[in-house]
Amino acid sequence: MVTLFTLGIICLAAVILIPVILFLVGLPFLLLMGLLPWLLRFAGVVLLVKAEMADEVAVRVEDAGVFVVPKPLNRALLFGAVKLAQAANRRIMGLQRQNNILQQKIDDIRLVDRAKCALIQYRLLTEPEAHKYIEREAMDSRRTRREVAQAILRMYEGGC
Repeated sequence: MVTLFTLGIICLAAVILIPVILFLVGLPFLLLMGLLPWLLRFAGVVLLVKAEMADEVAVRVEDAGVFVVPKPLNRALLFGAVKLAQAANRRIMGLQRQNNILQQKIDDIRLVDRAKCALIQYRLLTEPEAHKYIEREAMDSRRTRREVAQAILRMYEGGC
């Protein structure tokens, strides 16, 4: 069995050293449910609950990515749950970074397409000509295509 002191040390180490947060269900459940989305942005969450409540709690929080571990627990089970939460959190954070990069690329493409439409409408260029114009302007002025597109939209549409 894990003593309360050992569990406290593990919780402190988990919060400080690794991106996993351990909870002993002592908090009102609704308060905990309100905190979960915020906590999951920063760390994996391992929720320690009484064995008789574990299934009920797991059904309510598993979709949020919370690991539910029934008490009483042994050291191996606790460390296994912490390692799983840590690995899942690293994977989620990596996917979120990748998603943000891809979202930025999509926004850049949309902005460049709007700039192309403005060039087609106001300068009567074809789509390939507008594309070449933006790329050439970006290379010549050592700016990104996004910056060139923003300048074009400011010029022809009065904004971005």
